[in-house]
Amino acid sequence: MTMRLTGLVQATNHIREQLRIGLVPDRVGAFQNTVLTLIRQVEDLCAQQGYQPSQLPTPSFQAYQFLKTLHLDRLPLRDAETSAPSRAVRLKNLLRDCDKLQRQFYRRAIQVDLPALSEPQHDPHVTHWLESIQTQVASLESSIRDLGEPSTLPLPTRNAFAWLKFLVLPGNFALHLQGLHDSIQFSREMRLTLGGESHTINHIEFFNIPTVYRSRRIDQQFHLTASEGFIAAPDSVLHALLLSATSRPRRDSQELRAFATSDECVEILSTLESLVVAVEPKTRGVYYDLDEVFESVNAIYFNGEAPKPKLVWNKTPTYRKLGQYEPNTNTILLSITLDNSTVPEWVIDFVMYHEMLHQVMGAQIVDGRHYAHTPAFREAERRFRSYTQAKQGLDRLLGQIHLRELGA
Repeated sequence: MTMRLTGLVQATNHIREQLRIGLVPDRVGAFQNTVLTLIRQVEDLCAQQGYQPSQLPTPSFQAYQFLKTLHLDRLPLRDAETSAPSRAVRLKNLLRDCDKLQRQFYRRAIQVDLPALSEPQHDPHVTHWLESIQTQVASLESSIRDLGEPSTLPLPTRNAFAWLKFLVLPGNFALHLQGLHDSIQFSREMRLTLGGESHTINHIEFFNIPTVYRSRRIDQQFHLTASEGFIAAPDSVLHALLLSATSRPRRDSQELRAFATSDECVEILSTLESLVVAVEPKTRGVYYDLDEVFESVNAIYFNGEAPKPKLVWNKTPTYRKLGQYEPNTNTILLSITLDNSTVPEWVIDFVMYHEMLHQVMGAQIVDGRHYAHTPAFREAERRFRSYTQAKQGLDRLLGQIHLRELGA
């Protein structure tokens, strides 16, 4: 049975809000004590129940990871006289609009044949959707610029906004429809018998959610929402996903857990995460300058010939990766977590090297799916001088995110 910690996510969201608006200096001590107390309470409760924190439901574990990795000696401050920024931006009807799109996608994925999915630009429905989503994203970005930034959105709205932005990136919409189409086909082939009664899956969708899936049963029908990271899943994983989501009690699938931490899944989730982070326009951090890191890595590993992309720090905590290359804007984004005196130079060099490889090597496309971490990429990655040491350092710094809760 999964252990649940009531109130942890809500408390962490409140802490995020305090960090967003900045702390008045005389409140720093109380803030630090609150964070340390929450961490201690989580660890004590886990120890009493014989759990590891990584076994918590995903939202609770992510909240714990966020608190655990906060740099309490480097908190954002504001003067007591300075008024706090406005509260989180709220975008009306965004979630409702996403629900409407999901229903349309489902109906279209039922009808479309496999050859059409390989050339979605020739499908008038897809063309219309892409144009509509692009227009909506542009409108949302305009509203957010006027009111705040994506990182200030409430979490459900922020996830929905990132999902829409993800869909309009080249290749993602086709990949989304392909995963949806395959899942629908599997669901039609499944024979569900629960409690002696026949059941069906009447709706499947992929969305930007913090768990592997959510499923609910109404009478003899299931409604399933799966993580967007699973649009790249092979047939065997999609089949395991459907079985796990419709089992009572739910099945604990090692195959799902393995894919949830795979390169393919993490790459999609990291991209979604990167689309709504707040960035620091200055390349010079407190301890490291991205321009200097790039020039050093470029000279050592690329003979100084790699074209320079846009370099930015992120200002929003990220859970899955410490770096991200965005090909559409030719941007390398590194987590502000790396800008710390405790982070060795070879660690940040390795993250920069990894993202520069993505920039230089691009992605391999097989059957319409993008594969960034190919065997050739991994071979090139191992050419880093301190490869083993850097990997171990990153594992200690970032930790391992496990999507422990199969459903919510």
